Amino acid sequence: MKKTSSRYTLEFKLEAVRLVGAGQSIAAVAAALGLAVQTMHNRLKAHR
Repeated sequence: MKKTSSRYTLEFKLEAVRLVGAGQSIAAVAAALGLAVQTMHNRLKAHR
């Protein structure tokens, strides 16, 4: 069964992806948002 609840809103996730797309490093965005770098990589991969 797939987990349906999420800790972060869709808007939060999309903003994180947008920041990386705007030229900020993955590590910088992850640190600013309090996320693990691997979490950012996973979000970027899912967004593509």
